Formats: sequence, structure tokens, C-alpha cells
Amino acid sequence: MPFGFGQFDFSEVLRLLKSEGPINFEVARQVSTWVALEGEDEPAVDAAHAELLGELTRTSLMHVSALTNLGAGLEVHPRTVGRGVFAHETLDALAPVLTALAERVTVVTADTDGALPDGAFPDGMPEGLLDDLPEGFPEELAAGLAGAGLGDLSNLLTAMAPLLLGVQAGFMVGHLASLSLGRHEMPLPLATAPTVMFVGANLASFEADWELPHDELSFYVALHEVVYAAMLSVPWLHERVVALARDYVSAFEVDSRLVEEHFAGLDPADPESFQRAFGDPTELLGAMRTPAQDWIRERITLVTSVLEGYADYVLGEIGPPLIPSFDRIREASHRHRVERGEAAKFLETLLGFGSERAHLEQGAAFCHGVVERAGPDGLARLFEDEAHLPTAAEITAPGLWLERIDLPRE
Repeated sequence: MPFGFGQFDFSEVLRLLKSEGPINFEVARQVSTWVALEGEDEPAVDAAHAELLGELTRTSLMHVSALTNLGAGLEVHPRTVGRGVFAHETLDALAPVLTALAERVTVVTADTDGALPDGAFPDGMPEGLLDDLPEGFPEELAAGLAGAGLGDLSNLLTAMAPLLLGVQAGFMVGHLASLSLGRHEMPLPLATAPTVMFVGANLASFEADWELPHDELSFYVALHEVVYAAMLSVPWLHERVVALARDYVSAFEVDSRLVEEHFAGLDPADPESFQRAFGDPTELLGAMRTPAQDWIRERITLVTSVLEGYADYVLGEIGPPLIPSFDRIREASHRHRVERGEAAKFLETLLGFGSERAHLEQGAAFCHGVVERAGPDGLARLFEDEAHLPTAAEITAPGLWLERIDLPRE
């Protein structure tokens, strides 16, 4: 399914133009449900599969705790849910970061000079234009335009920002909900407590598409979810992931010239002009990127490489003796990442968090390198302190990392 603003019924979305707060989460929830379910009803969760996943989660926790010393006090209550529930709970978990982004966008739109691009209406607003809008043009939007004034770009953008951010957040999360096998399949800055959640319909589709053994796939995904929940149960690591995302979105800045160029084609008499202007979120976000985000993004990449690499290492230690088709399932899971397509690209542009196979492989190589030199106990030191996160140089040279963490702290 292509990812973009033009997919949704624009006139229907604009009914919800008014919003309290910097982002319209009501719109985000409606859009995420529509995208996740493709307009269909949510199918019932397979109770037998949910019971199996629950048992495998508890078994996985025992194995992970024994190997890593992580998650010993972690209380997991595994749930198997539908795509709509997954989308809504993911939106809730991303709310602090999305709100920080929305507050930033609201500030920069309010800081513009309020003028439409030169030549848009050289003689002022044409008399009677709002009385002759196309049939079906939303009354709420027309009223909003009349109140803000067509010549006031900053007011228009400020009024539209919560709606537009809600729509794009809904598309992003809804698309992920239509593909994700579990809550932690992709590293995300989720602010809520780590938990274990499976998307039953997506697991069934993935199993059928790749012709994978039912119980073995379920065990693999349960192991993956438990490893991530165990890592994120380390308080400083969980806080670091969310803080990096907040720092990243707070570093967006507006380039008024690029924004004016982007919105130069806005025509209140042409609803399609709004779809063109807001249809590619990465283009507008690109006009707000700053050099400061490159530095933050580097730190995000290091953290996600460690998370993904460590998870892959642990699965590789526990999985093969217990899951006969482990290698085939792992390769299918890695390839499944590609299917997230434009939604994942938007997520990476929006929040700075991406999931590339190269990062996973780099993180896994780091973890194996540490184990070769210092054993599993040496690798466990990774989670003792925030200062133990590897630097850009150390993630490709595990020996340097071990030397540094053994130095006296200043």
C-alpha cells in the first residue's frame, strides 16, 4: 500500500480540523485504524495461538534471564492483539515524542512572517472567493480560512499543523501495525513500560507467506520480544532511547524560504493543492532538518545497533537448539524489514529511528567480538551504566570498548 496523505478521504479528515493541543490524536487514531485494517473489520484473535504465545513467552523469559541476567525482575503479561489495538497502543507510547515534535512545528509555523508567497494574491483576497468553493469542500475548512484570512500563511499552517501531524502519525503507525509481528520488532522510542505484545493476524500472514512452522515461528518471535523487553527494563537505557528521540525532534528548525516554496501552490479553491502540499511528509521535514540532528542521529544509530545486535546475539545463542528451523526463520524475519517501506522511511525521517540490516550486523559483530574477548559476563557489562554504551569507533573495535570501560571513571 503506498504511503501518503492523498490516500485518505481529505474532506472527511478536515471535519476534524479543530484540535486541542499541538497534535490531533483523535485523527491519528482514526487514520491508524483505517490504514491498519484497510477499511475492514478487525478479525477475532485466535485464542489457541494467544495461549501458545503466552506459554512460549514465559519459557523465553527463563532462557533469557539465565543467559543474560537481564529481566530477572521483569513482569511480563504477554498479549496477542489485533492490528487496531496495536496501532492505538503504539500511538499512546509514542505520544511524548510526537507531542514534542508537534510543539516544535507549532512554534516554527507561528514564527513565520505570516505572508503567502509573492504573487499568490497580489491585490488581496479575491472578493467572494470563499462563496464559490467547489461542491463538497469542507465547511469547517472554509470557515477556518475565512477566520484566518487567506493572506495569513502562519495562521493557516498553525491551524492545520495538529491535523496534518495527526494524519501523518496515523498513517505511519497504521502501516506499521499492518506488518509488525510484535511490539519490539522495530526499535521505537516507546515511552510506556516495556511489555510483550504480538499481532496475531500479522503472524498468521507471515507464517503462510514464508511457509514457516507454526510453533517454531511463535517461539522465535516470543524470544525476540522478551529480549527487547528485558533490555528496555534497564531504566537508564529506556530513558536514553526516549530522550534521544525527543532531542532529535526538538532540533528541527524552519527554513522560511523553503517552507514558502513548498506551500506556494496552495489554493483554497483547489482541495488537491492541499494534498500536493502535504502529501509527502519527508519533503517538508527535510526543509526543517538541521546539522544538530546529524550528531543526535549518530547516537541513535549507535543505540539501535546495540539493541538489535544484542537481540540477534541472544537469539543466536538460545534459539538453534530449541528451534530446528531457526536460521530460516531469522532470515525471513530480516527480509520482512524491507516490507515496511515508506512508512519506515518516514519514521526514520520523523523520529531519527531506523532499522537497517547493516546496523543490526554491525551491532551483532560487536557483541560477538566482546564475547570472544571477555565472555558473556564481559558483554553483560554493557547494561551496567550509560557510560558503557560504545562510541562510533568502539562499535567496530570491541577491544577498545573493553579497554575503556576498565579505565577508572573520572
